[in-house]
Amino acid sequence: MLADNGLHERALRLLDECSPEYLDETHWVPSNRWWLMEETGRCREAIAEIEAMPDLDADERDITIASLLAQDGRPDEAIKLLRSHAGLAAATDLAVLLMRQNRAAEAIAVIPSVAAQREDAQRR
Repeated sequence: MLADNGLHERALRLLDECSPEYLDETHWVPSNRWWLMEETGRCREAIAEIEAMPDLDADERDITIASLLAQDGRPDEAIKLLRSHAGLAAATDLAVLLMRQNRAAEAIAVIPSVAAQREDAQRR
């Protein structure tokens, strides 16, 4: 509710006050924390936190870092990182980022076919 009302810093402080036991039981806190850090302009700090977590899923890590890079004004780095990943999530994020860079033809080209999307869904 805090974030929905533009109180990103306050929401971030609330997450920072969570007990270690709660954080161990709750898997959504890190991703929400990084999103809040992105919203408050702390992208580089969030990237450093993510890079310090070696057991994080590689695709999730890189997709999150790409979003932070783009928000931090480094879209070319984000595009390069997303291009290195297969899968619908990376392709979708890449297409959106390319569209924001006015690169519509490239964006359309990276969107997987319906058959490839079905295959990706079946793998998951």
